[in-house]
Amino acid sequence: MQQRWVSLRRNGGSTRAGIYNLASASFYTAISETVVVVGVQRLFFLWYVGTALCYCNVALAK
Repeated sequence: MQQRWVSLRRNGGSTRAGIYNLASASFYTAISETVVVVGVQRLFFLWYVGTALCYCNVALAK
């Protein structure tokens, strides 16, 4: 973290731009993590529903 600030100052980047970059980077990370979690939850949900439907079909077929 400290190195990032030093490199920003060396490159002539303003502190405000550095803060903005850090905020947007963490924002994108949070969004991608949320997408992954939601996708995994949807997969589990679909698998659960599919399994339940299969059991129902087998029970009705008997």
